[in-house]
Amino acid sequence: MEKYHCIIVDDDETSIALLERYIARVSEFVIRAKFTNPIEAIHFLNSNTVDLIFLDIEMPAISGITFIRILSKKINVILTTASRQHALEGFDLDVIDYILKPFNYDRFIKAIEKFKKQKCSIPFAKEEIENLNILKNTSAIFVKENYKTKKIPLNEIIYIESEKEYIKIFTKNGVTKTKQSLNFYDQEGENSPFLRIHRSFVINIEKVVSFTNTEIQVDTKFLPIGRNYRIKVKAALSVR
Repeated sequence: MEKYHCIIVDDDETSIALLERYIARVSEFVIRAKFTNPIEAIHFLNSNTVDLIFLDIEMPAISGITFIRILSKKINVILTTASRQHALEGFDLDVIDYILKPFNYDRFIKAIEKFKKQKCSIPFAKEEIENLNILKNTSAIFVKENYKTKKIPLNEIIYIESEKEYIKIFTKNGVTKTKQSLNFYDQEGENSPFLRIHRSFVINIEKVVSFTNTEIQVDTKFLPIGRNYRIKVKAALSVR
């Protein structure tokens, strides 16, 4: 059984104790360390590798959001916070999930399952591997929705959002939900009509209206740009 190493960073000892009890029930997880001081946690991470951080947002030294931004490497994070407003700030930083305090075991497990799906992402199906360049050589795709197959012209797609093992394809005519990997649309190359901007979003480059370092407007929709995609997005859009 694969083991996942994690740390807890929270200035509240009660929250740490609760997480310890919950994590102890999940056999795949091992707690490497616990920190009430986020600065000490950063020093630890500079010389140690972990798979996941349980991170409080509201801490006296530095906030959890600042903590993520100054990390020298990408690490999976589940935020813990008493404020939904603060938790949403982590969305554009590609966090796995956020848990609102006081959280229960069921909500904890839901966040853990999101992490495990992210860590053990489903690879391309055989037909996807064989057709990785299909989007560069066609003007439309055919996708299954319920019991019928729909034709969707590529130039009508605004953006695509992942939802577990499904994706939602947004066009002017509505939304199509189909069982497929978002990776199928994440194809490199100047002839590709799509661009991955976030773990959960792929956009049609031709629908871009404007963008900043953290957000992009496609048609009338504003979407977050993930921290790990910012350089790629800027490079792709600056040459068009």
